[in-house]
Parts: sequence; structure tokens; C-alpha cells
Amino acid sequence: MTDSQELFPARRGGGRTILAPVQADELEAVIAKAEEVVHDFDPQDYVRPGVTEAEVKEMKAAFDLIDSDGKGKINLEDCIDSMENLGWDRLEQEPLMVALRTCRRKGHKMDFSGFIDAIAPLLSAAEPTQESVRRAWRLLDENRKGHIDMEDLSRAVHSHGLELSVEELRDMVAYCDGNGSGEITFDEFYQMLSHNSSI
Repeated sequence: MTDSQELFPARRGGGRTILAPVQADELEAVIAKAEEVVHDFDPQDYVRPGVTEAEVKEMKAAFDLIDSDGKGKINLEDCIDSMENLGWDRLEQEPLMVALRTCRRKGHKMDFSGFIDAIAPLLSAAEPTQESVRRAWRLLDENRKGHIDMEDLSRAVHSHGLELSVEELRDMVAYCDGNGSGEITFDEFYQMLSHNSSI
């Protein structure tokens, strides 16, 4: 039995690994054991702008908990299935799940470096530049209409596997729509993102 199997016991079921749930009172012991498993890991190798050494250590502990066989790679199908089996509300919006699905599009397995590459941008809260907001805008305004509406937002949300109700989408449009037209211009989009990042 490997150290990671003791951390997060797994059983095979239907050709997939199913992670056994860890009780809340066992969590500290599990995290302490995960830190013991990390032998020659240097967090400085993964520090980058917007990601601190402490955050890298937290991500490594999370990765090691998911890496049930201790081989340094995560089977993404098994991991995504296990996460879905937890039954959390809004799981698809969690940065971890977004990162796992992003990596899954590239392959079946992921090492820690790939994990960091996928999740770090989701966790860093850099001030949005007009150019970064413009890139996001282009993803939403695919037809280059100069505005986005409910249809554009709904398409983008569904293409990323997010499940939001029509009411939630309406609220998002209404929140950004400064002039009440039912459409969001780039200026409204940028103002909303810039305002929220300074709060």
C-alpha cells in the first residue's frame, strides 16, 4: 500500500477508482500525512506572478490527495467522476473542477505541473487590463455584433459546461447592462469587471 492510498483510500468500481470520503475530523491528519509524502518537492519551482509559495504548497497537498496511487499523475476521468459523486452544489463553477475539465480536453492524465498551469490562472486575482478583458469579450461576442445578449451568454456558459438558470443569466445581463437595453456593450463589460476588481 502506498502512502497516498493510506491518505485517501480508494476502491475500484466498474473500472474506475472511487475515492473514499474523508471525515471532517480526519482532514487535519490527512493533510499532515500528505505533507509527509512530499519528499523532494520544491515549491519555488512552481511560484509565478500571482501565485505565492504558500498557494503552491496548498495546491500540492490537494494534488497529492487526488493522486490516489502516488505515481505523480492524476487520472482525470476518475478524478472528475469522484468529484461529481460528492454531490456538491455548483461544483462545475469551482476552480478545481474547471481546471480538471480543461486538462481533460488535453489528455487522460495530468501531472502536478499541468495541474498548476491549469489552476493558477483561475486563482490569481490580477487587475484586469483592457486587453485581457477584450480577449474575454471576443469569446462572448463570437459574431462580432459589438454587444452580447442572453443568447451569447447562454451559449458561452453551456460551452464551458456550466449550468446556470435562465434567471441567473438574466441577472448577469441586468447587472452589467447600464442603459437597460438588454444588451451589454464592451464598455459596460469592462466597467463591470474593473469596478468589481477594485472592491
